[in-house]
Formats: sequence, structure tokens, C-alpha cells
Amino acid sequence: MTGFVNKEIHTFNNQVREAEIRIAAFVAEHNLPYAITDHLTKLIVKTCPDSKIAESLKCSRPRVQAIVDNVIGEESFKALCEDLRNNKFSLIIDESTDRSTTKHLCLVVRYVKNYQVRDSFLGLIPLVTADAATLYNNIIDFFKVYNIPYEQNLIGFASDGANVMMGSNNSVMTLLTNELKELFVMKCICHSFHLCASYACSKIPRFVENTIRDIYNYFSSSPKRVGMYREFQIFCELKIHKILHPCQTRWLSVHAAVSRVLEQYQALKLFFIDASLNDEVLAATNILQKINDPVTLLFLQFLDFVLPIFNKLNKEMQSEHAKIHVLYDQVCTCLKTLFECFLKRDYVKNTVLEKIEYKNPHMFLNLDDMYFGANAMGTLLKDKNLTSEQTHLFKTRCLQFFIEACDQIIARFPIKNNPIQHFSAFCPENVKKGERPSIVDVVAMFPKLHDSPNYQELDTEWRLLRNTKDISKFSDNIEEFWMSVSTLKCGDNSAMFPKLSAFVFNILVLPHSSANVERVFSSINLMKTCQRNRLCTRSIIGLLHTKQYIDKNNCYNFPIGTELHLKMSQKGWYTIQTNE
Repeated sequence: MTGFVNKEIHTFNNQVREAEIRIAAFVAEHNLPYAITDHLTKLIVKTCPDSKIAESLKCSRPRVQAIVDNVIGEESFKALCEDLRNNKFSLIIDESTDRSTTKHLCLVVRYVKNYQVRDSFLGLIPLVTADAATLYNNIIDFFKVYNIPYEQNLIGFASDGANVMMGSNNSVMTLLTNELKELFVMKCICHSFHLCASYACSKIPRFVENTIRDIYNYFSSSPKRVGMYREFQIFCELKIHKILHPCQTRWLSVHAAVSRVLEQYQALKLFFIDASLNDEVLAATNILQKINDPVTLLFLQFLDFVLPIFNKLNKEMQSEHAKIHVLYDQVCTCLKTLFECFLKRDYVKNTVLEKIEYKNPHMFLNLDDMYFGANAMGTLLKDKNLTSEQTHLFKTRCLQFFIEACDQIIARFPIKNNPIQHFSAFCPENVKKGERPSIVDVVAMFPKLHDSPNYQELDTEWRLLRNTKDISKFSDNIEEFWMSVSTLKCGDNSAMFPKLSAFVFNILVLPHSSANVERVFSSINLMKTCQRNRLCTRSIIGLLHTKQYIDKNNCYNFPIGTELHLKMSQKGWYTIQTNE
């Protein structure tokens, strides 16, 4: 009888602990202040007066903070470190300064677990200085403290293109590659393409960008003007949309701002006619002059056509899924699309991409035959008020845009002899075609992605795979396809393609951008608000690992394993750090 009672008490205690853990997870998931739990527990008791679990809850602010930091967050971190000890991984880093002027180095890792490529927040290191040696030493010390064998398991590195990160002389990249000779390095393609578009846009007359900013600034701090403008939107039967700000540090914002101005162009014109007549504000008159200038409309329509070429690739490469296998083809497609706007099509079609002389005027189309976007071409045909000088200015500046854009892309992403072009061989559709007889060249270029110096075993598996009929039924999603390949068995029930599937998953672990780190900083900004600006680094780390632990399951559904119950039953977990 005593054993039965003890079992009941143990079950009840576990139910109380689970409730406390879920409340702590709820607070972390929704970026709520810890102080709210002092009142939340009283509310739960009041609304559930008959619940013994509610009466037994202990969810004070310090206790919930300790659960987040020392129970859920710590177990999440321990599990991640264990995964990194047993799997190859890539490291993606960036540094940023938060609201309280605390500079942090953020570490994100990409690795494979259960045949899925996942990005996981690893750590946040406070910094005083952010020179290359300091960043490098902090990274190496972090791996050593937590016993992560980076010399064997670190296969890829990515960050933005800042000199301290990716400079050719003294940077984190050079220090890492000096120690890890075969490390795969990728400068974030999203940052790179943003810069390509920015440099190309410098060839467009400055007044175009100034006009967009002036329109935004005219409305940004005046509710009265916004209210008046709404009447013009209704009159023109347009959606009630705000004018957007073209922020230079945001990858996709410029095109969104251009597109919004074009959408509202007629209403804006009518509004500024009225404003210039009635308000006698010089800014309104200047904006009206620019809006009435047909060249402004032409350049906006051109940007509305050309910027999505960059943004489409940018959006795809911000994906949390593996994209390294399609990156080379996507960049080449983007480059060809730009080439065909101003170069002779036969020349582009019949010339190897890296040998195209895109600066050679002999290969240019006539100015009148170049492509500047359908809407801009329509305006050129319809608007009889355009002078030949205006038309020539528009076309020559757009040509300069194309050349500068191609220049920047090729400088930042070499087309010739780029090793990642071979990764497309592992796309499901290409594997199913069976056109590639050997992968020795790819294996030789990336020796760190496989454990054996014997290429023959890998190549034999590859040659067998291309003749296996079962793969025709597999998914075209690359992770699902290679998961199915890894489950194929021989007659003796041993794995049929163990080395090949492991090699390909290591390729998928290689990074293509640093967007995942940017997402972490965005998450931190939601936590460390103006009201919570004293939130310390330790608590931020606990919150981030807690969010990661509950992951796709919300706080109501995530599984609470025995390790969390055991952790809460141990002495010493209920400690907190200096916090808000």
C-alpha cells in the first residue's frame, strides 16, 4: 500500500513539474516578461479552484527564469552539443549590438539529424572588441570548453562579407582556414546579392531614390497627411496601403517601396497637386515635379522589373532548408537573364557563360532592342511627351545598371571553376537520369566530407544507385530522396548506400547564407525590448535554447522527457543569474 501511495505522489509531483515547465515554455515562446508569472499563477489558481495541481504550482518570477535557463535551455544545449560531437556540421556566425549596446557574437550550426538538415542556435558570446583574433579565439575556446571536436567535425563556415569576417589578409575566415585546411567557406549569398543590387542601383540617377524617400518622409510623421491621402486612394479606387520606407540595410525593402509607389502613382500625383496648391509646402512641390517627370516613372518601372531578379534568389537562399545544391544554377540563371536584356541572344546562347564578354559593345543589342521591362517598354511607346534626350538617358543608365550588376555578381560569385557547380549532380532529378557515370572529381574536391580515403567504395555505390529502379519512385525533395536512398537494404539487411548517403548529407550541411543568424538577432530584438533592456546574456541564451527545444511543437504539445523531470528533481538547478 505504501508503494502505491508513493507512486501516486511521484506521478502527482511529475504533473506539477510538467505544468511548471509548460508555463515557463509559454513565457519564453511568447517573449513575455518573467514578472508576469507572479500574477499568472494566482489567475490559474483562481480560475481552477478544484485543481490540486494548480494549488501546488510554484511559478514565481525567479523560479520560471531558472526553469528556462537551467532546465529547458540547458537540456536543449546539452543535446545540441552531443549532436555536434557525433556529426559533421557547419558554423555560421555574425556579430551585432543590441538595445543596451552589448555586442554579441552569435553562433549558429547546421547539421543533419534524423535525415533532416537543421539550423540550430548554438551560443551567444558577449564581446568588448570585435577584431578577427578576438572572434576567432572566442569561437575556438567555446568549442574546447564544451568538448566539441571542431577539428574533425567542422566542415563549413559562412558569414557576411565584412572584412573582419571574410577579409583575405587577417580575418576569422583566414584564421580558421589556416587551422582547418579543407574547410568549405561561403560568403553569404544574400548579403552578396544585396550588395550587387545596391552597386547596380548607383547607376540609376540619384533623384529616383530620393523621390521614393521624400514621399515616405512626407507622410511618415503626419497622421493628418495620411488621413487626407486616404481620400485620394478611395477616389482612385486603390487599396488603402501605406507608403513604404526603402531601407538600405534590408535585403528586400527597396523593391517593395518601388512597387508600392507605382501602385499608388495616380493617387500620389493627385494628392501632391492638391498639396502644392493648398499647403504651400516646398517639399510637396518638389515631389510633384519629380512625379510629373516621365523619366521618374520609367526608372521606377525598370526597377520594378529588374530588382525581383535579385530578390527571387535572395528569398530562396534565406530558406532554412538545404539549397547549396541549386545555388550555382540559380546564380547562372540570374546572370543569363541579365545578359539577355542587353546582349545578342545567339551570342549568349552559344557561348560558355564564363567566356561571355558582357562589356564588349560589339555584342550589345541596339539600344532600341534592349529589354527594360514590359511596363517601361509600354511607357516608351505610349508617352509622346518623352524627348529623345530623356529616352537616351533612360536607356543608357539602364545599360550601365546591367553591366554593373553582372560585374558585381561575377566578382562575388566566380562562375569559372566554382566547385559547388558539381553539387547539382545530387539533385534527385539528375540522379534519376543517371547521366553522370562517376563522382570521383567531386569526392576529390571535398575530402573532408567523407571519412575514408578510398574513393572506390563511394563511386561504386554511385554507379549502383544510378541503375537502381526503385529511385524513380522517390520524392524530388532532396532531403526526402536521400533519406529514402539511405534506407535501401541489401539481401543481408545491410545498408546498400551508407557511404554515399552520408557524403551527400554532408554536402547538404554546407552553408549557403547567413540568414539563419539574422533570424536569431531578430528574435533577440523581440526579447530585449525597451522595457526589458536589462535582460542579461545568460537569460537570452536560455530563452533562445528554450524556444529551440519546443521548436515546431508549441508550449502545449512539446514532449517533456524524463531528463527534464530528473533535472528539476536535482539539487542546484534552482539558481538564477543577475537579470532584468
